[in-house]
Amino acid sequence: MNSIKIKSSTSFILIFSFFCLAPILSYAQSIHQTFDFGRQLMQLNQPEKAIAAFQRVLFFGDEDFQQKVFPNIADCYFLLGDYSAAARYYDLAYFAAATDTAKTDFTFKKIESLIREKSFLFAKVEILNLSDKLPPPLAKKKNLYEGIIYYGLGEYESSKESFLAIVSDENQKEAVLESFSKLKRWKR
Repeated sequence: MNSIKIKSSTSFILIFSFFCLAPILSYAQSIHQTFDFGRQLMQLNQPEKAIAAFQRVLFFGDEDFQQKVFPNIADCYFLLGDYSAAARYYDLAYFAAATDTAKTDFTFKKIESLIREKSFLFAKVEILNLSDKLPPPLAKKKNLYEGIIYYGLGEYESSKESFLAIVSDENQKEAVLESFSKLKRWKR
């Protein structure tokens, strides 16, 4: 009698488990689907949920996913205003990147995160690590960030020189010089 109860309860559990768990198992996502889901969450402006999806990809995926995932996690933290975490993930993205162009891009994003965090000394270290032989648009971006960094550090002469390197028009140069002369008068 007991063996019949055990067999019937075992059968019931197996049948119940099949019908309850089969729909759940059929919705399992691959690593690629999870990554795409994270990207969709970013597009829907849900960076917290996207971070969770990307972290699953990092945990279950192989090293090839790091090049894709680290910059996406960094972008999510940047959107959330967590610039310290964004800078850390841009740094990881830098080391996972395969090309110099990507490395330069992640360095600029890390610098912007550090500037927004007002970590000007760390931003200065990063900007000084950039090449002096950047294409003109990136050289201007570097000068802009240098100007902001030096200004944040109170190094106004260096800041002024960086801002002057960006502009070519005489009227714009005069505006920069006027702004810094006002700053000198205000500081006195």
